[in-house]
Amino acid sequence: MVQMTRKLWTSCVEWTTKNCFHINFVLSWNIMRLKLHLLLVA
Repeated sequence: MVQMTRKLWTSCVEWTTKNCFHINFVLSWNIMRLKLHLLLVA
């Protein structure tokens, strides 16, 4: 029982970490593009 819970918890943490990393990457990429766009337009 404990083994199962631990396994679930680990995979949940791994999944969240991956997704958080991906979301942060996409956000920072969009912000960078926006800044570049503003620099080019100005």
